[in-house]
Amino acid sequence: MKTFCQHVSGAVRSGVVCIMAFLYAYSAFAGTDEHKTGTHSPPEGRNAPSVPTLDAVFARSGFGYSIRYPVVWTMERGQGYAVVFGGKQGTEDAFVTVSLDNRLSPRPGEPERGAAALAARYAQEIRARGTGSQVEPPVPFLYKKDGVLLEGRQMVATFDGKTERMQQWAIFVPRRSGTVVHVWIFSASVADFNAALPVARAMLDSWRIAGTD
Repeated sequence: MKTFCQHVSGAVRSGVVCIMAFLYAYSAFAGTDEHKTGTHSPPEGRNAPSVPTLDAVFARSGFGYSIRYPVVWTMERGQGYAVVFGGKQGTEDAFVTVSLDNRLSPRPGEPERGAAALAARYAQEIRARGTGSQVEPPVPFLYKKDGVLLEGRQMVATFDGKTERMQQWAIFVPRRSGTVVHVWIFSASVADFNAALPVARAMLDSWRIAGTD
C-alpha cells in the first residue's frame, strides 16, 4: 500500500527528493466538475514571477473534475486516479508539482467527516517522518462554484526530504455522495514554495468538480 508520503513513480525528477503526492490503495472513481473558495491558505508569494498562462486542460471521463495547467508543464498519470503536473527539467518550476488523486472515503456517506479523516491520515503520515516535520492544524476549505457547494479540509505541512526541506499545501474535498474525496496537493521545496504559489493558486481556481453526485 502506498501512502501520502511516497514517491510518485516517474514524477520525481532528478534532485527532487519527494513530492509526497498521494498514490495509495484508496484510489477510487468519481465523475464531476467544480471549484473552491478557501477560508485559509499559505502566505502570499514573495517576489513571485507572473503566473504562466493556464492554456492546457486536463479532463478525463470518470475523474469527476477538470483543471487547467501551464502548457509548458508536464502531465504524468500515476497509479489509479493520480495525476501529477510539474515544471519541465531546466526551468524555474522544475521541482514544483500540483498533484490530484481520488480516494475512497474512510467514512462513506459522510462527506465532511470523510474529508477530515483523510486529512488526519495525511497529517499523521507527515508527522511520522520525524521531529523535523511540522503540520499546521487543519482548517475548513469551502468549494463554491457553478452551483456546487462542498466543505472540505486544508492544511500546510513542512518536512525534511532527502536533500532539502519540503513544503506542501494539501486540500481534501469530498463529493456530495461522500464516497470519494478529491485530494489536491501543491508541493515544492521551501525555497521555491512562495515563489510558485501564484501558479498553484491559479490552477486551484481553475479546478472544476462535477456536482452530479
